[in-house]
Amino acid sequence: MDIADSFNLSLSNPTNHIATRYSDNDNTLNSVIDLMFLKSNSSELDNHSIFLESRFSSNYTLLVVDLQIMKEFIPVVRYTIKKDSDEELVYTANIINCCFFKTI
Repeated sequence: MDIADSFNLSLSNPTNHIATRYSDNDNTLNSVIDLMFLKSNSSELDNHSIFLESRFSSNYTLLVVDLQIMKEFIPVVRYTIKKDSDEELVYTANIINCCFFKTI
């Protein structure tokens, strides 16, 4: 657990305590230790659910974490230089002069 702590992670507890592996062989135990780690001290990410009904043809159940998505505008700024413009010529000339013609 010291490694998880160093990454600011905590062991997640399932909301429903059921097995996560179901063998097709009756002679095999359904014992598997599934550990899920989430961000420490997070009120949003503090547990996970086990969905037995989503198992389909797999031997394992689905482990799910609900993520809250906030309606928030995150501005993105992109700077571009128009192709074949004077600005492009100056920019590429500066790169060429800077990187290829340096004297020691």
